[in-house]
Amino acid sequence: MFHRALWMRNWKQGKYIILLFFFSCLYFFPYKYYQAAQQQLDFYHKLHTEGKFYYEYTFFASNSFWIAFIAIILGCILIGWERRNQSEDMLMAMPFKRRDIFLSKWLFGFVHIVGSFFISWILMYLVYKSTIHFEYQSFYPFHRYFLYAIISYVAIYTATLCIGTFTGSVISQSIFSITFLVMGCGVFSLGLSFLITHWNAVDNENHWKTSESLYEFNEKTSISAPINKFTIGYNYDPKNRRTDDTKNTLKGPAFHQYYSAKAMLVPVFYTICCLLLGTFLFTRTRNENHMKIFLFQKHRLLWISGTTLYFALIGGRFSNPFGLLLNYYVGFFLVGSITYFILSRASKYKIF
Repeated sequence: MFHRALWMRNWKQGKYIILLFFFSCLYFFPYKYYQAAQQQLDFYHKLHTEGKFYYEYTFFASNSFWIAFIAIILGCILIGWERRNQSEDMLMAMPFKRRDIFLSKWLFGFVHIVGSFFISWILMYLVYKSTIHFEYQSFYPFHRYFLYAIISYVAIYTATLCIGTFTGSVISQSIFSITFLVMGCGVFSLGLSFLITHWNAVDNENHWKTSESLYEFNEKTSISAPINKFTIGYNYDPKNRRTDDTKNTLKGPAFHQYYSAKAMLVPVFYTICCLLLGTFLFTRTRNENHMKIFLFQKHRLLWISGTTLYFALIGGRFSNPFGLLLNYYVGFFLVGSITYFILSRASKYKIF
């Protein structure tokens, strides 16, 4: 997987997405952080003499979730789009093991994701040290965030590659990746939605407590669990802030919300499982099934059944905002029927 030829090929295919990922990280982290510092500095100059300056800064991890889409696009480019332009046939004819080809794609994305976040991390710290933020913040929560973000986005990228090993079309790879990784329609999420709906129908008195517990469990089992609720906030009057004997400590009050370090185990688990499964499936793909919805046509009925159930659960979840059992099954059977009708006819043919 360290072959220079494979690395250069991956760069040729994904360089524009890599650059988009890198500049997006620079925009959402050091640039937005610097912009917030300049805004607070302007307020300070205008209001400090009047004694009305009120320092305020809030960071929401969800504001940078666009980066997850870029990670998915990169995974789709390196596998799905390669099949679309039929360049993978030439690649398979080269003297490289299929395992090394897949691992080179994973390592390529891993290095650039980690590198982009690491550079943003360093630049953001330099912004912190040289702006008004240094007077009113501690940078410690951002250290935690960047560690969580690197692990989470690597897991999202790895899962996208894994999905590409059993979907033969860039369209099917993109749809599965977006629904599963961005919309939160994973196995745990859909299963818990099913359980919550039926539990509410059986036990109306205690369903709120049960639903809250199941919802929290669902959040913690998401592939992006460490950064889902990550919030850093400072909101206080500098005149009344707490001070101490050291210069570089947090001078509160502040509000931070994030899971403990144990939350990192979830994306690490996804990364390991998806990397192993993706390597296993990639070594067994059939080139003649490229551009079909599913690569493994021998078990086409099994793939259709599983996908139909998956999208039926999605239909039930999104058609049931008020927790009504009837609404859930209307969406379940409607979306499931449409999915089966499309797949039973389109999965035999090359589409894109």
